[in-house]
Amino acid sequence: MQNKSLILRKANKYYSKPQKVWNQIRQDLKGVSGIYLWTNKINGKTYVGQAVDLWERVLDYSQPWYNIKKSHLPIVRAMALHSFSNFSLTILVEIGSSNVFLDDKLNEAENYFC
Repeated sequence: MQNKSLILRKANKYYSKPQKVWNQIRQDLKGVSGIYLWTNKINGKTYVGQAVDLWERVLDYSQPWYNIKKSHLPIVRAMALHSFSNFSLTILVEIGSSNVFLDDKLNEAENYFC
């Protein structure tokens, strides 16, 4: 029988102004899977998401092509309305796995925070 363990590590990484610390975010998150939280600093609304590579996903939000392609997402619309600079980023959980389907575990962990 396969070992289906999930390793959750509370990350507690917070970036008040993500656009100003790209190098630090890349260093912290490249190749790391986990759950992230965007917070709108104007109205306090939050948006939870998941990624197999947190750095790649966070970087996506700053790319014009992503904002066009994913304009149906509430977070993308909110960032377009309020500006990327009015959002903070928190990494809630980093996820490691041992013989599991990572996507299933990411969905499970993301649902916990929704």
